[in-house]
Amino acid sequence: MTGGRRPPRWIVDPDVLPVGDPLPSAVRAAGGAVALCDSSDPEDLDRVAGCGSAVFRGSVEAAAAWTAAGAPIGVWANFPALRFEEYSGPLRPWLLNADPVRLTLAELADRRDAVLDRVGVDGRAFVRPDAASKPFAGTQLRAATWQADVERLAFYDVAPAEPVLACRPRRVECEWRAVIAAGAVVAGCLYRKAVGPRVEPGLPEPVRRLAEKAAASGYAPDSLWCLDLCESGGDLFVLEVGAFACASLYGCDRGAVVAAAHAALAAEPVPLSR
Repeated sequence: MTGGRRPPRWIVDPDVLPVGDPLPSAVRAAGGAVALCDSSDPEDLDRVAGCGSAVFRGSVEAAAAWTAAGAPIGVWANFPALRFEEYSGPLRPWLLNADPVRLTLAELADRRDAVLDRVGVDGRAFVRPDAASKPFAGTQLRAATWQADVERLAFYDVAPAEPVLACRPRRVECEWRAVIAAGAVVAGCLYRKAVGPRVEPGLPEPVRRLAEKAAASGYAPDSLWCLDLCESGGDLFVLEVGAFACASLYGCDRGAVVAAAHAALAAEPVPLSR
């Protein structure tokens, strides 16, 4: 480091890292420092968070709380900007589900026929949360068991007013994650596949080209953010977006991710405070 600049800092919750994850080593190899904490414990988070700007990797709950309070640089989890209504315009040409039915969970329970008329296939619809904080896992609802299927979501303590997206069911063969920074793809990997290996580093060239188009669309919820892409029926699509602060990096090149994060910190050196 030169000019008295502090080494880039990372606040990392070990609970969000798989055992043996190379991220801490990559941070240290790039001249950064890692502070470990339980991000679900406010006192532990306070203990490590008061010494200048830092990249945060922790729980959805902590990232959401920081965002609501006005997240500083490094807490890249701008959940309001990660909702469908925000990204569906710029990313529409490539979306797997560009025209879902957006309604609340309470409305979903009462509008079975209207939803199935719009997006149903063989009496089924796929429902997922609008929020990138993922208050519940995406699931299929069936006409014959619709009410019970909706009520089962109460297991996740989903509020009746929670916005959800009802989509046409689509078979997805592969899913990739890309990390985006400054309008460019900095890293990516396969993270889900119907058959064969589930995690593979890198992006196939056609997938990378699609990710680059999305990255250059003008949509940029944060300095770093995640873009999920998929293959369905032999074609490639944008699946959804996610918060860098709490999205898994799977097989993404940790060195490339760290370099992009440090560049973003250097570009916007805003002090971290709570």
